[in-house]
Amino acid sequence: MSRPPSRRALLVTLASVGVAGCVSSIESDDDPSRANATPETEYATPPEFDTASEPPLESSVEFTYDCPVTPPEPPSAPADDEAIPPLEYPEPPASLSHEDVLEYVTRYEEAHRRNAFVDYHREDAAGFGFEPTAAQVGAVGNGEERVVVSLVYDIASAIHHDDGSQSAGDEWETRVTYSVDDRVVLRAESDRASPDPEFEPDPRFEGEALECFE
Repeated sequence: MSRPPSRRALLVTLASVGVAGCVSSIESDDDPSRANATPETEYATPPEFDTASEPPLESSVEFTYDCPVTPPEPPSAPADDEAIPPLEYPEPPASLSHEDVLEYVTRYEEAHRRNAFVDYHREDAAGFGFEPTAAQVGAVGNGEERVVVSLVYDIASAIHHDDGSQSAGDEWETRVTYSVDDRVVLRAESDRASPDPEFEPDPRFEGEALECFE
């Protein structure tokens, strides 16, 4: 496995390529602990994906879930204009095709992570870059019932400090799995970093229901 690029390299890349689908362009100066962010509200571009040669098997055990009381809503925008804004959650996928579901999952995960960052840091949220790197998609059943997605991504973030400085942070090779059908979206997150998408943990049995469509 190749060594991931340095934090400075990623921050510069996010800015120099027009953030390559990232939600915020983050520029670093000579000090890699500092970053400036230009807030944007466009979703990241889904990565190239592999169709699973052995998709998740339909289990004879019925999985259960508890629907959220209300659909997810982004947090209110920070009062400071220099802070990054939250991101709207995407509409349900138009179909259960691999492409539609992967686009939906990529957008949902980006909104899920960015909104948590904004909600926690509020006016100190200076920048947030989301870069999907790999994905695998598999249909369960006849392909019209449920689609399971494994998504791997990197995050580069920046926060303001009271002294006027900023500090940057990064997160590498986070892997999440989603199960999407016409009723519910379920999400699970792996407890170990990996550059390779896998259908573990199984979101049907270990995932949290984020939104129900009916």
